Amino acid sequence: MWGFPRETQKITFSVLSKGDLDAIHWATLDLLETIGIKIFSQKCLKILEQAGCTVDWKKSSALIPSHLVEEALRKNRASIRLCARNPKYDANLDGRHVYITTDGNGTHAFDLETGQRRMSTKDDIVKSAIVSDQLDAVHIYWPMVSSQDFPPHTRHLHDLEASLMHTEKTRHRGDHHRSR
Repeated sequence: MWGFPRETQKITFSVLSKGDLDAIHWATLDLLETIGIKIFSQKCLKILEQAGCTVDWKKSSALIPSHLVEEALRKNRASIRLCARNPKYDANLDGRHVYITTDGNGTHAFDLETGQRRMSTKDDIVKSAIVSDQLDAVHIYWPMVSSQDFPPHTRHLHDLEASLMHTEKTRHRGDHHRSR
């Protein structure tokens, strides 16, 4: 099985108590219902309005009733599969496994040839993806830097291309995962 099974972990560690988690949950429901959330997508606002949310089109915001949040949580799947280019690297987020990911989206890199700090490039993403792909301990690849050598409006596309072309593992970016 890909990832580390949680069952083998000997240490249980909780940052928050059940009471703390409940307090955060209820406070979140209250904020969503009374203050709302700013949403810049007209399409999303329309969907929320059709679902029963109060939408303020001028402010691009929506008040989300707690019963809708609770219903969505009840309908939530127990697990989510992050699919990799190679299915043997799929990551099942089921609460029973732990996965290690690279971390990133920095704007600078340390150049190993010159020893200098510089703006990161698409080539840095390619190199880090290749290294990450060879590390058995890394399960999910998240580009550690971004393609600063491309304009901001296309940078994410270059980051995605460099990642997908040079790793078979799951790539961390919620908007790029597919379901099987």
